[in-house]
Amino acid sequence: MALKGIALLVLIFVTNTLAACPMYWTEFNGNCYLYVGTPASNWKRAEEYCVNGGSHLASVHSKEEDDYIRDLWRMSRNEQTFFLDALKEKVAPISVAPFVYIGLNDRAKEGTYEWTDGSPVDYVNWMRNNPSSDPALSGREDGVFIWDRKNEGKWNDVRTKSPILIGPFICKRPAI
Repeated sequence: MALKGIALLVLIFVTNTLAACPMYWTEFNGNCYLYVGTPASNWKRAEEYCVNGGSHLASVHSKEEDDYIRDLWRMSRNEQTFFLDALKEKVAPISVAPFVYIGLNDRAKEGTYEWTDGSPVDYVNWMRNNPSSDPALSGREDGVFIWDRKNEGKWNDVRTKSPILIGPFICKRPAI
C-alpha cells in the first residue's frame, strides 16, 4: 500500500513537471492562459499583476484565439461552473463583470495599438465605433477589454486607470 502511495506521488510530480502550463493555467496553441477574477483590477493594475507573475495581459492573434479567450472567460464567470470542493479555494473566484481585459493598448502613441507582450497586431475585433474617436475621450482610452454587450464579445477601448471599470482579466505566457 505504501508503494502505491509513493508511485502516485511520483506520477503527480512527473505530470506537473512535464505540464506545458503552470497549475491552474490552461493551454491553447502553445500558450498558457490564466483567468483572474480576483483581484479585480483596472487595465493598468491587471497588466502589472500579469507581469509580476511572468506573463502579460493576453494578446489575440486569430478568431480562434479570440473565441478561446471568450469561452475561457465566459466559463469562468458562469455561476454554474462546477469545481471540486478541493479546488474551490484554489481557483480564481467568479466575476460576473460584462468585460475582461486584454493586452491591446495605445499608451505609447495615440491611435497606434500594440500588445503588451510586444507581439504584432495582426487581428482585431472592435465593436462598432471603436476604437473611440470622441475628442473628449482622446488620449484617455488607452487600454482594451472584451465587452460581452449583446453577447457579441467585441473589443472596446477604455481608460487604463479607471476607478470604476474594475474587473477580471486574462494573463498569457508561452507554454514550456
